[in-house]
Amino acid sequence: MNPTLIVLVLMAIGVGLVVWVARRKPGPPPTAGNDRDTAWNDPLTPAAPDRTIDPVITPSPGKPEA
Repeated sequence: MNPTLIVLVLMAIGVGLVVWVARRKPGPPPTAGNDRDTAWNDPLTPAAPDRTIDPVITPSPGKPEA
């Protein structure tokens, strides 16, 4: 049972070291052309129209004015 316990402890230490090194490793530096803002949490609002058309004031083309 002693050799099994030693192997298990060594494996646990190895896994712990791998996790510790993987968490401490810094990520790659951001590049100039890589935009990381994906706007996943921006509010969903409809786009503003270019201009508003009031059918009472502006007659539609092709119809004579009354």
